[in-house]
Amino acid sequence: MPLIERCQCDGRVFAVLEAYGLPMRQCRSCGVMHQHVEMDASGLELWYRERYHTEIYQHSYDHDRSVAAKRLGRIDIHRIHSMQHAMWMNARK
Repeated sequence: MPLIERCQCDGRVFAVLEAYGLPMRQCRSCGVMHQHVEMDASGLELWYRERYHTEIYQHSYDHDRSVAAKRLGRIDIHRIHSMQHAMWMNARK
């Protein structure tokens, strides 16, 4: 079982690819990518301290804002569907 089963946007379908020399997964809903590897605490600390911010993370503010907007949109849709379902269930009582 993968470490991350679903994306923050609730997406559950991922493209499997390689980036930065690491196996990665990319959410098909919002486009966010995450490593598809398991590391222990010391491995994660070393990765983020020595490589991530200098070699990997190079997104612009506009890119981050765009991804955040997609995530918020998916969350809003989920909330609306949940509220509609709750209202429908209450109406049936």
